[in-house]
Amino acid sequence: MLDRKGKTTYLLLALASCALGLCMILWPAKSLQSLCTVVGALLVIFGGVKVIGYFFRKEMGFRLDFAFGVLCVLAGVTVMAFARVILASLPVLLGVILLMDGIFKLQGALDLRRMGAVYWWATAVVAGLCILLGAFLAFRPFDSLNVGMVILGAALLLDSIQNLILFFRGSRRPPKPGDIIDV
Repeated sequence: MLDRKGKTTYLLLALASCALGLCMILWPAKSLQSLCTVVGALLVIFGGVKVIGYFFRKEMGFRLDFAFGVLCVLAGVTVMAFARVILASLPVLLGVILLMDGIFKLQGALDLRRMGAVYWWATAVVAGLCILLGAFLAFRPFDSLNVGMVILGAALLLDSIQNLILFFRGSRRPPKPGDIIDV
């Protein structure tokens, strides 16, 4: 069970995924360019903060802040410099991630069925759709990244909606022994 901070983080990530999915559907070309720029810039900023923090902390001991920071800066510059290569492999990479996430959610749906949940099949249907979309992206990359971005956006939106449903359904009190589970 997640603590309050964990639940808040999970909820914020699910909402951010919804927003990202909608942006990918509505503005696929801009989303592609923006994605590489934002990720690269965030890596450079994060890495810079780690490097600077390394020199200003008074704590002694074995820390990897300097090396980690430099690697983040290099990764950020690489993402921005080689955006085309990254964008060409993005549908396949995200398809594999979505496929794996769908498989885990399918297992969760089957576990809900074993526990006697009434609507376990709803989770199974959405998990199945995630698996299908993930497999399609992973094994049939598109010639047009814009079409791929729309599909990725739809898949991300679908996945994050399921995460929100699971969050709100799962944040209730845990069942007591003998309770009937109704999902």
